[in-house]
Amino acid sequence: MDFSNPAFVYTTSSLGLVLLILVLIHFRIRPARFNLSEKHVVITGGSSGIGKAVAKKIAQAGSHVTIIARDQKKLEAAVLEIRESIPPCEGEECQLQFINWVSADLAKGHKEVENAIKEAERKCGGRSADVLVASAGHAVPKAFRDLAPTEVEGMCRLNYLSAVDACRAVLPGMVARGGGRIALVASQAAQAPIFGYTGYAPTKCALKGFAEALQMEVHRDGVHLSVAFPPDTDTPGFAEENKTKAPETHLVAESGALFGADQVAESIVNGIVKGRFLVWTGFDGWLLCNLTANMGPVFSVSDAFFQVMLSSLLRLVGFFYIVPWYITCKKAKAGLKKKS
Repeated sequence: MDFSNPAFVYTTSSLGLVLLILVLIHFRIRPARFNLSEKHVVITGGSSGIGKAVAKKIAQAGSHVTIIARDQKKLEAAVLEIRESIPPCEGEECQLQFINWVSADLAKGHKEVENAIKEAERKCGGRSADVLVASAGHAVPKAFRDLAPTEVEGMCRLNYLSAVDACRAVLPGMVARGGGRIALVASQAAQAPIFGYTGYAPTKCALKGFAEALQMEVHRDGVHLSVAFPPDTDTPGFAEENKTKAPETHLVAESGALFGADQVAESIVNGIVKGRFLVWTGFDGWLLCNLTANMGPVFSVSDAFFQVMLSSLLRLVGFFYIVPWYITCKKAKAGLKKKS
């Protein structure tokens, strides 16, 4: 074997560099596994859908849970449902477990969010949040020409700014304690924005950019972020979204599977426990997370390996999604013209 061959030198050098990076990830920046037992977990948007499903799974792991949303009746019903989902315990194993709710309109601004977090801490015996799951959000899936400015502003306030405000409220306690977890619930629409999501997708893209920058700031303080990118999920919010969804959006979205809230919640909780930065559900989710990793942080050796080795191939696979979507939208316009 000719060890001076340029191809051999290039290949071995590249593999050595990749191996070095993987070792650094594993030993220098990878977070320790997070134990949810007896932690205080605050979940915005926790009265229904993905947020409620996450609350159940986290409560079953032994956490104190506070859910925050607007509708008091839904909150009360959700708290009962969460409590009923917790397996019974006996004897010395039983610990006092807080399952609380706080009613707040998170889209009103940082003061409303700050007060809600303070109330959540008060209801949990004064314990600050160990974990934040920012799940509050909604979509108005209309074509840009049909979107009202107030609808765009509403999505920005709830989907993005409420999460930023919640992070601002919980971080001082996490930093003072020496650690914590934050999970921001984005959407696959942030990774593959499609027809009808001109108002929604940017708010979810913003969460990823915010998380990437914030993670670099708070990593040294022991605080680790996760950004979850759920696919279409069978929730009351999704059913409401379908009422105003543009025909083209329906057609493009049909190419993906509909997942249950429990499946998505399982992915999010696992991501929190393992300290995974990008959290996906299903094969399409895995593909998109590896394809759109960009310059974001990575704390998993396997994630880093696939992002390095498969990026070009996954971009090619992506064309088999994108091109049919454009053709579908073009055909839909032709069909609408014939009907009119």
